[in-house]
Amino acid sequence: MGFWLPETNSGYYSATPVDTPPLIYYVEALCVLAAITHCCSIMSPGQKLLVYTDNMNVVDIFSSLRCRPEFNNILKDAISTRVNADVDMRVLHVAGDMNGIADAISRADFNRARTLAPNISFHDFSAPSPFGKATTTQTPSLVAGGNKK
Repeated sequence: MGFWLPETNSGYYSATPVDTPPLIYYVEALCVLAAITHCCSIMSPGQKLLVYTDNMNVVDIFSSLRCRPEFNNILKDAISTRVNADVDMRVLHVAGDMNGIADAISRADFNRARTLAPNISFHDFSAPSPFGKATTTQTPSLVAGGNKK
């Protein structure tokens, strides 16, 4: 999974946790939570955060604040994080063909990400665990979109 911050041209990557439910958009939602958590940790109170994802199911979860039971902890963690940081937040849809950099990072295709965003810097992050326990990963960490399965 991976996300990209255009303002700093920074890409963040984590392998997918092994204990994720087999729902295609679960990892996408988990990656949005990771991006929210990271951004809220570096933002000042009162700032606004705009997160784009190419998955409409994930947009619907964060727009309606309603979700399947498997997503409850992701949604609760995201809302709690943004409330505690006093950050205004929206999650909006971006067309997949406009999401190339985040898509490349989520697939660990760092060469393609560098082609699309020269001078991009890459960083590891630990995938959040909405289960309240340490997260393990499927593959070793390298150095948002989620992993495409």
